[in-house]
Amino acid sequence: MDWSWADTFNVAITGIVVVFIALVVLILIVWIVGKIFESIDTKKNGNSTGNGKSEVAVVSAPKAAAPLAEDGLTDEVVAAITAAIACVMTENGVVKPFRVKTIQRVGSRNVWNMAGLMENTRPF
Repeated sequence: MDWSWADTFNVAITGIVVVFIALVVLILIVWIVGKIFESIDTKKNGNSTGNGKSEVAVVSAPKAAAPLAEDGLTDEVVAAITAAIACVMTENGVVKPFRVKTIQRVGSRNVWNMAGLMENTRPF
């Protein structure tokens, strides 16, 4: 059987088209499953705003943030940390009021660990 260049190109083009169609189908399946789980989460949390954005309830707490400033944190840093927590909780669908009682620094890594981490995770 003799193969011509036309046959070779037909097989190559057919393979590329099949792979492209399969990728599009996979993307659609993942998108549809994501929308299904998003609607399930919305129904489970009771947050049916319709546009996927949740509203943040502003809760005024008593003046309990003052002791945090004694640990070397300014009121602005405490406010920024609290706002970041509120944003993350809102994005995850949690709309319950909360109050930050303490802020503690998480133990840091030593220099050699950080050097190894930077070496192994740097972009190509």
